[in-house]
Amino acid sequence: MDIATELETLRSQAKKRIVEAVNDTGQLSALVKLLEDVEKDAGILGQLERNVGEYHTRLTTTMNGSRPAVALVPPRSTVNRKQLGSSVRLAFAQAHDLAQVKGVVYSNAAGSTFGVTMASEDKRGDKWFLGLPDRQYRAIALLCLDGSSQLDFVIPAQSLAAVWSQLSRSGEEVKFNVKRERLSYMLIVPG
Repeated sequence: MDIATELETLRSQAKKRIVEAVNDTGQLSALVKLLEDVEKDAGILGQLERNVGEYHTRLTTTMNGSRPAVALVPPRSTVNRKQLGSSVRLAFAQAHDLAQVKGVVYSNAAGSTFGVTMASEDKRGDKWFLGLPDRQYRAIALLCLDGSSQLDFVIPAQSLAAVWSQLSRSGEEVKFNVKRERLSYMLIVPG
C-alpha cells in the first residue's frame, strides 16, 4: 500500500465531505478534525521523504568527495509564483467543484463564496503568509506548499468568526500567517 497516495485520497475525500457538510456543525467539526489528522500525517510523511532525499545526497557526497555525482533531489520548479498559485488553486477548485469568480474568490453551485489562497513556505520552512479579499466567505482554504507536499487548511466561517476582526489587514486584504511548530500547525492571530 502506498501511504502517500492513500493519505492524498483521504485528504481529498475529507475536503469534499467538508464542503458538503457546511450546514451540519457537528459533522463539520468531526470532518475538520479528521482532515487535520490526515494533514498532520501527510506532513510527517513529507518530512520523512525529504529526509531520505537528503540522506541520499549526503551519502553520494561522502562517496564522491565534495560534490554529488547525481542530483537525487529534483530542483525547485522554474514556474513563477503567480502561475504556481493559479495552478494549485485551480486543482483545488476542480477537486471541490468550485468555480472561480475572480482571483482567489470561488463559488459552488449553490452560490456560496469560498476564499482559496496559496503560499510557499518561507526560507526557514515553518511559516506561510497568505491573503484574501476582506469579505464574507462560507469557508476559506489556505493552501500551503511545504517542499514537495501541499497542506490544505480548510476553515469554515463559523470557526473564523471569533478571530476575523483581529486578523491583520493590508488595504482591502486580510492577511493569514500559518506557522508550524514541530508537528503542529497554527493560525497566528495578532494581539
